Amino acid sequence: MTEIFPQQFPAFSKDSSFEIKQAISNYRKNWRLILLSVFIWCVIGFLYLLYATPSYQVYSKILIKSDYGSPGSTPDILNDFDFLSTKNNVDGENEVLKTGYLLRKVVDDLNLNVQYFTKGIFKRTELYKTAPFKISVISPGDSIGPKPKELNFHFSNNTTFSIKSDKINGTFHFNDTIKSADISFIVEPQVSKNDFSKEYVAIITNPETLTNNYIYFSFVTVETKLANLIQMQVQET
Repeated sequence: MTEIFPQQFPAFSKDSSFEIKQAISNYRKNWRLILLSVFIWCVIGFLYLLYATPSYQVYSKILIKSDYGSPGSTPDILNDFDFLSTKNNVDGENEVLKTGYLLRKVVDDLNLNVQYFTKGIFKRTELYKTAPFKISVISPGDSIGPKPKELNFHFSNNTTFSIKSDKINGTFHFNDTIKSADISFIVEPQVSKNDFSKEYVAIITNPETLTNNYIYFSFVTVETKLANLIQMQVQET
């Protein structure tokens, strides 16, 4: 004879049901406060994303070619066993990348020591390759002191502007040679970006100081000597 046992179900107490109903009732009573809190936090998050200063990281991998891999050269079989050979001098190239020579060339070629900003309510927004004017430094950039020079631009029209700074105050025209005690430069218009309705700020930094900053925030590592790979990372805000 087969006995049939009744199926057991977990007990559900009346107290638990009462607590759930009470919690739902509290949420219904305070729904305005909950909705307001969510709205406030969304606004805070939006403002943070809008005005927070972004941080950028750039990665690059560099392949160092062997000398005997070039046309017209012959491989030495001993080099296959000599990882310290100068023909595969990954360590030497690594040290070259850590010096300021290449970074200084990058700063000079890309004119990175001059930054352009628009004035906002809470912060400045950098304009990279979108500024309506360009500053070309005539005097050697190394003559600039260690403290960056800040120039405030106000445009009266498409040809005339005024500059306010600690050493330069006056009204100028495009392509005028503007001089101070430690710097000379020319302001040239960018034809495709002629929005002169905003307030602008230009910051000119000593290129050697900027190069040292890039060296400080650059990390060069040898991934593997067998593959002749070097990884370079630069971080900047």
